[in-house]
Amino acid sequence: MNLSPGGWLTLLLLSSACTRASPAPRATQTTSVTQPDSAAANEEDPRRFEAEIRAFEANDRVKPPPPHGIEFVGSSSIKNWTTVAADFARLPVFNRGFGGSTLPDVVYYMDRIVLPYHPRLVVLYAGDNDLPLGRPPDRLLAEYQSFATQLHSREPAARLIYISIKPSPSRR
Repeated sequence: MNLSPGGWLTLLLLSSACTRASPAPRATQTTSVTQPDSAAANEEDPRRFEAEIRAFEANDRVKPPPPHGIEFVGSSSIKNWTTVAADFARLPVFNRGFGGSTLPDVVYYMDRIVLPYHPRLVVLYAGDNDLPLGRPPDRLLAEYQSFATQLHSREPAARLIYISIKPSPSRR
């Protein structure tokens, strides 16, 4: 099969969308499992993205995303994927990437940038920015589980695809 890189990703996403991940265990709490340390409050305080999140909300009032669509959410790898709508032209996709975000940031804002859309599929890429902050893999797993738990408790039919963290040459 001779596919472009975008074609391979399309094939991967569509084949992954045909199966549903097992729901994560239910949680009673809807906040992130991490809290900013006072020493690293600037880098870890999710409120640093408030302006970007408000911009999403303002744009949504003018042009709402497709209901029950396919949401791409996460860090700069998603934010900078400016052709996602064209790459998936036949699908109801929309982008909610915010650059520099971490898994706790995505969890923190999911009530505002994920759950209101009632997505049928969420494509999540986050974690790449967490590692340079010294967060261990078990903490990333806990954040992912928090995201999945909250998504499936509010949108049980929603599917979740996690894009694996990629090597980042700029972080060597």
